[in-house]
Amino acid sequence: MYLGLFSGTGTFLSGRYPIASVSGDNITFTVSGFAAGTGTCSAFGWNYYQLHYTGTTATSANFDTQRNGYATGATAATINTTASPGHLAIITGNDLLATFSDQLVATATGASVTYRADRKENIPDDKNLRLQIRIANGSTAPASSITWTIGFIGVARYGNTAVSIEEVSPMNPGSPLVVDIMRAVTLPVSFTQPALVAGTAAIGDVGIQYRASATGAGTPTVLNSPATPAVQTVKGSSGRLIGFLLVNSNAATRYLKVFNVVTPTLGTTPATLDIPIPLSSNPVFISFEGGIAFGTAITVAITGGRGTTDNTAITLNDVTGFTIHN
Repeated sequence: MYLGLFSGTGTFLSGRYPIASVSGDNITFTVSGFAAGTGTCSAFGWNYYQLHYTGTTATSANFDTQRNGYATGATAATINTTASPGHLAIITGNDLLATFSDQLVATATGASVTYRADRKENIPDDKNLRLQIRIANGSTAPASSITWTIGFIGVARYGNTAVSIEEVSPMNPGSPLVVDIMRAVTLPVSFTQPALVAGTAAIGDVGIQYRASATGAGTPTVLNSPATPAVQTVKGSSGRLIGFLLVNSNAATRYLKVFNVVTPTLGTTPATLDIPIPLSSNPVFISFEGGIAFGTAITVAITGGRGTTDNTAITLNDVTGFTIHN
């Protein structure tokens, strides 16, 4: 547990200390560096989700969880800078998995949350917890005064809803579900069926397929990202992009650029689509119902940064998968 807020004689530093023994109402802690004395202190933190800012760097925070006294040990996670305007830290805990992610407070034009660390098993998701904000000096006092500004804090408790789609039950933010929300369409009160015209048009066809190909199915193209972004041709002429399935094995978000150009120049030619691919423990699948039309060609590239002309290098085979086109 943690011991802190000491008042009395002797020398004592706040910190997390092991319980040596318990006898009735008496609990003995193993406390290193305590000079003889007497007084009172607070005992807390038998169960917790913890985010610890040490103040030694603006781009690191220690993350850990503890359940009934058991913890893995804090992980020093790389984060967005806490310098002004600051960052937004997000901790979630559910089904024996806790995750820590963050993003800059500054306004962004797209999704900007980055997965930083996680904890498994020792998760107090079945405990009643209280929010605590604590500030403490270590063995060495700061060289000067330090100001910590907190904009807001939100805590939400929610009930689990079990969802299984095609026998896949996602467990973490790295494997989002794709959801289509359908809206009812009301036809005019007076509706006249147009006359059928003689010809080769399909009549009474209720199949879900793309008629442009002989089989009515989409054509797959395998994607493997090189370290130096390069253009890959999905289709060298006009067509439809139906969807894609990709897996990002890198902790950082990668970006799929899609061009309506036969031979785009990376870093110069703007992409038609700029799609973020987050870290994925399960494949990320996106389907464009009916397909997206490309009048010239369908070419793609995978880069490390956001922006239609970005050409940031990545690591070999960060992203693998395939596209489906027609």
